Amino acid sequence: MHVLYPVLLDHRSPALGEAKAASRPAAMADMWREDGANFALTAVTSNSLWLYFVTGHNILRRRVVLTDRPPRPPPPPPPPVRAGCKTLEVTGAGVAAANGLYTRAHAHGALFVKDASHQIYPQNISGSWQWHLAHEGVAGSVIYLNANQAAIRAASGGEPPSWGWGLGSVHAASHVQIAPAPAALVCKGGGRP
Repeated sequence: MHVLYPVLLDHRSPALGEAKAASRPAAMADMWREDGANFALTAVTSNSLWLYFVTGHNILRRRVVLTDRPPRPPPPPPPPVRAGCKTLEVTGAGVAAANGLYTRAHAHGALFVKDASHQIYPQNISGSWQWHLAHEGVAGSVIYLNANQAAIRAASGGEPPSWGWGLGSVHAASHVQIAPAPAALVCKGGGRP
């Protein structure tokens, strides 16, 4: 993305949108401040804002959180799922039903199964392998997806990747997708160390 007119925002400045907030009803002024010149809609209580970028014919909106503290470094990725793992735990998913223990399937098809609606399995999409957490065989049911090739390469012995998961396909119409994606897949039983 190319930005033609960069703008410096100071989240500590009391002038960031106060004029417009003062002209609104009190309840709205307590909740939101708007600075039209900077394309920013700011929440007073959380120092978070939406930034609007004009790119060609499109207007993009991105969420930004401003703070005086330096960001924490990202945690290291969890270790790869052990080859031959028999029980896998999914944690950190926004869809609570997707979290929990999955057991290795003995039948052809899904690799790990939690229940009738939640399975983890590989899928070849146009010559590229990816992993799905979904109801296998049901179109539009992909809740979470892992197409991160670095995570897939780091996985051992054809096991599902332990990190790199994201929201399911944008075309998934029959299932609600809720962020965040699973934070980790961890082997809880079986497999070679």
